[in-house]
Order: sequence, then C-alpha cells, then structure tokens
Amino acid sequence: IKRIIDAASNESRKHSQVDPQRCVLYRDEYGRWFNLTLRGDACGIAGTWKSLLESFSGFDAMVGLTILARTFPCALNDDVNLRPGYLAYIMGLILSEEVSLAWMNVYMLVLGTPSMSAYSLQSHMPTDWTRKLTLLTLIMASAVPASHTEVQKFMTLAGVSMTCAVLLLNLGSRAWWQTKKRPLRYNGVGSIVVGCGIAVFCGVTVPY
Repeated sequence: IKRIIDAASNESRKHSQVDPQRCVLYRDEYGRWFNLTLRGDACGIAGTWKSLLESFSGFDAMVGLTILARTFPCALNDDVNLRPGYLAYIMGLILSEEVSLAWMNVYMLVLGTPSMSAYSLQSHMPTDWTRKLTLLTLIMASAVPASHTEVQKFMTLAGVSMTCAVLLLNLGSRAWWQTKKRPLRYNGVGSIVVGCGIAVFCGVTVPY
C-alpha cells in the first residue's frame, strides 16, 4: 500500500481538471482479488481539512506573523511585560484556521499524499499536535508566577517561535500547492523534514 501511495504522490498537478479514480486491490492466498477500503479516522479528518483549506486567510496569517514578530524586540526591553495569555487567545480563537493542521498540510500539499487514509498510514498522527503544542506552551507561560520573569519570557518566546513556524508552514504549503509545483519525489526517511523546510522557505519568500 505504501508503494502505491508513493507512486500517487509524485503525480503532476498541472492538469487540475483531471480527477483520477484509484482502486487498491488485495489478493489473498487463494488468488482471489478484493477491493481494499481504508476507513477509521480518515473521514472526519478529511472534512475538517477541506473546511480549513477553504476558510484559511493568507492575509490574516501575515498579520499574525507581524504581531508575533514584534514580540522578539519587546522581549529585549525589561520595561515591557509580555502577555502570553493574550497571544494564546488570539492564536487559539481568532486565528484558529491559520494555525491548524500544519503537519497535515505539509503532507498533503508539499509531499503530495493522495488521501487522508494515506496520510494516516504515513504520519501516524491524526491529531493536530502542532497547534496543541504551541497553545499549551503559551498557556503554560501565562501561568508562570510574576516573580519568575525570565522563565515566563523564555516560554513565551518559545511559544511565539513555534507559532511563527506553524503559520509559515501553512502559508508555504498553500503557496507550493497554489503555484502547482510538482510534489516532492523523495518519500524516504526525513521526507517530512525536507517538506517542512520547503514550506517554511515558501512561506517566507512567496506567501500565498
């Protein structure tokens, strides 16, 4: 199955009007053939991913990056108090579409994974752990006592850095897909790292 996924991931995207229908067959020990249907978490994830793909706003993501970038020079000023709780609120509610499913977007849009079932087989991570990790870091930073300012500042900057990376992953993945770039041919060890690097580069240079 994974060999079939790799072959389908390398198909060209230039002919967007073509929607090929694929069928995976399984042959048992008696030589009988069966259609293979992959179920489980894929149906729910597919609906959520398509909804977020349509509601994503590149402009909002760029505004969020601008706001977050101001955190780094403010952290150098001892007279400025960082508010990680407010940042968690903005990223978790107002910009929820822009910080969601970054890992999945790299798999689907840059690596060219053909379906949600294939994504579940390749990543083994059906949950949106990137968004949860960034919000958890910001929330934990807001819970640090006021007497531990250096600890709070470090955790806030860590959460802001992760949030910027997530926004760039989403921007770059969509830029790679919208410009109809061919999916990466490499699907071996470390392919997701290469995909994330390309997505961040596209998010910085040509955010779509």
